[in-house]
Amino acid sequence: MRITIFGASGRTGHHVVDQALAAGHHVTAIVRNTGSFADETTAPGQLSIAAADVMNPPNITPYIEGADAVVSTLGARGFPMRATTVCSDAMGSIIDAMSAAGVRRLIAMSAVDFGNAKGDGVLMRRIARPLVLGFLRGSLRDLRMMEGKMVASRLEWTVVRAPQLLNQARGHYRVAFDNHLPGAVFARRADVADCIVQQLENPVTFRQFVTVAR
Repeated sequence: MRITIFGASGRTGHHVVDQALAAGHHVTAIVRNTGSFADETTAPGQLSIAAADVMNPPNITPYIEGADAVVSTLGARGFPMRATTVCSDAMGSIIDAMSAAGVRRLIAMSAVDFGNAKGDGVLMRRIARPLVLGFLRGSLRDLRMMEGKMVASRLEWTVVRAPQLLNQARGHYRVAFDNHLPGAVFARRADVADCIVQQLENPVTFRQFVTVAR
């Protein structure tokens, strides 16, 4: 497949790029500046790196044209309590560019609805959940608006929701649909990337929410 990845230079995005290349896919990595992304691939011809403004649909459309799928691992920087629309605005731009390019498959990384799954205990629901959601309220609101734009689109979208991300090597991880994954507290970035790559050609997850956790 030919995949365009936004947020490719981020800590999770880099894993997605590496794992997509290892699976034999051709990747166009979109970054803010090409100096932020080191080309370490040993598969010549599989990776293209381009600097583009994700907020400008005409600017990113040429890098989406001809792609089989688009992946976003974009995330807002800064204090998570602070109101932001970075991810939702970027998603609106990506959807417009995909529509112009005639590309339908879209996967985006988002955040889990912490402590709200069947099986989460009273401590998780009554104490940990309000604290975590309060601390993350700015970024979570942005991500929910992002998801809303995906749901409202006519694209074949998948939202991959993850909890607190860890910089650890790949291991065993759990996956569930519609956020029903108890104890979703941590996830390894490499595992989230693996989950994203696994869903690229999986029609079962079209227009679905997928939760991944350690």
